[in-house]
Amino acid sequence: MRELKKKRTFSSKTYDLGGYKKRLSIHQTPIHYKRDDLFHEIDLTPTLTNNVYLIDKTPYALRILPDECAYRYTSFTGDVVTVSLLTESANGSYIDNKFVYSDVFKDTDYEIRPMSTGCATKLVLKSSDAPKSWQWKIEGNKDLILPLKGFDSAGNVVELNYSYDGDILLANWTGRVSNSFVLRSKKKDGWNSEVSYPVFIDPTVNEAIVTGADDNSSSVGSSFDNNNNTLFAGYLFGDLRNAGLRFPSVAIPQGSTINSAVIQLYVNLVAGSPDVDVVGDDQDDAPVFSESNRISSVTPTTASVNLASISTNTAYTFTVNDIVQEIIDRTGWSTSNAIQFAFIGNVVGGSINAIQFAAFEHATRLEAQLDIDYTVAGGGNTPSILIGL
Repeated sequence: MRELKKKRTFSSKTYDLGGYKKRLSIHQTPIHYKRDDLFHEIDLTPTLTNNVYLIDKTPYALRILPDECAYRYTSFTGDVVTVSLLTESANGSYIDNKFVYSDVFKDTDYEIRPMSTGCATKLVLKSSDAPKSWQWKIEGNKDLILPLKGFDSAGNVVELNYSYDGDILLANWTGRVSNSFVLRSKKKDGWNSEVSYPVFIDPTVNEAIVTGADDNSSSVGSSFDNNNNTLFAGYLFGDLRNAGLRFPSVAIPQGSTINSAVIQLYVNLVAGSPDVDVVGDDQDDAPVFSESNRISSVTPTTASVNLASISTNTAYTFTVNDIVQEIIDRTGWSTSNAIQFAFIGNVVGGSINAIQFAAFEHATRLEAQLDIDYTVAGGGNTPSILIGL
C-alpha cells in the first residue's frame, strides 16, 4: 500500500492499493500542516531553545515556558493568545507528550497538552484539600479560548462559576458535581457533594474546531447544542433527545454499490433501555445542522436502523449499508457531497432511557467514524474509505 502524497489534505490521506483500488482515509482532526505549498506530517515533539519549548510543525505555533505555567499560541490565521496560570510555584517537565507542572497549589498539578488543533490545559485536583478558586491571565484574542468546564474521575460534571475582570479569568468550583443526564433534565436539585477524585478543571482548549458543528444534539422541546463533548439520544425525564452526525466530502461516485457501511461510536454511558432509530438525511448534499436546521427536521431515508444492546465505555459499531446506498443512488448525488445521520429518540417508559457518546470535542475519546467499502458503477474496483467525522 503506497500513499499518494500529492493527494494529501489537512485531514486526509489517499493510498494506492494496486489493481485500480484506492483507499481514502479522512480524519476529523488535522494530520498534516501546510508549508511551502506542501503538506507535511504533524509533529508535536517540542524543541528547547533559550529555555523556551517551541512546537511549530503543526497548523499553529506554540511556545511553552517550563519555569512558568504559561504558553503563547499563534493560530493558523495569525491570531495570538497568551495564557498564564497565576501561581507562585512552576516547574514543568515534558512527560508522555504533555508538560506537567507538579504541586502548583496544594494537592494540585497543572498540565499543558499540545494537540493537532490547539492546546489543551487542565488542573488536576488530587483531593478535597486542593483549592477551589483559581486565576488565569489571558492576553490577546480571547475568542480562541473555549468555556471553562470540569469533570470528576467518575465522569460527573463539576459546578463552576467564572468571569473576566479585564485580562484576569476568575474561576471557582462550588464543590458540587452532577450526572450529566440529570443536568440535561433541568432538575434544580441535580447537584450533590459526592465527588470522585481526582477532579479535572479544563479552562483553555484553543480553537473551537469548525467541524465540531458536524456533530450535535438537540432537545425536541428546546435546546440545540453543537459545542458539548458528548451527544445524547433517547428519552430524558420527559424530554426527547436527538443526535446528529454529518460526514462531509464523501468521495463515492453516484450509483456505486455499497458493499458495507459501518458507523463506530465511542459510548460513554447507557441509561435504562434506550430506543433510538438511526436514519439518513435524504438529500443530495446534507447541510450542517443548526438552530434553524434541527435534527428532527431531516427528510428521513426509507432505510433505518434501531440501536440495541449497546455497551457502556466501548466502541460500538452498527451497519448502515441500506441508508448509505439510498443516498448514493439519488440522481442528484455527486462525489464529495456530505452525508448525515439522525439519531432519533423514541418515548420509553421510565425517567431515563438514553445513550451518550463522544463528540468531536471530547478530549479523551474518539469521535464517530464511518467506514465504507464500495464498488464503482460499471467497474470492478472496490475502493474502501474510512471517514472520521
